[in-house]
Amino acid sequence: MKNRVIETVIFKLKAEASDDAFLKAAQETAEKISNFQGFIARRLSQGADGTWIEHIEWANMDDAKMASDLLMKDADMQPFLEPIDLDTVKLTHTNVTLSVG
Repeated sequence: MKNRVIETVIFKLKAEASDDAFLKAAQETAEKISNFQGFIARRLSQGADGTWIEHIEWANMDDAKMASDLLMKDADMQPFLEPIDLDTVKLTHTNVTLSVG
């Protein structure tokens, strides 16, 4: 587990975007993302203020960065990416130092 990485993306949707349509698009990306090398788990949550947080756990930093680069260019990801307000996006990759559960 020492090399595991959490990719965290914090963002809001565009004003005209629908939460339900966005969630449907997120679900449609699940299989593609889960098939990437090093994929471990994915969680998507939403705060009361409309802020979304996506956590994807990867086996290591190389897998995380490779998948991130490829997914941003993948046409199948566009229905998921299109509703996101790019001005609000904050993406980080951090090393897992403790995991319980």
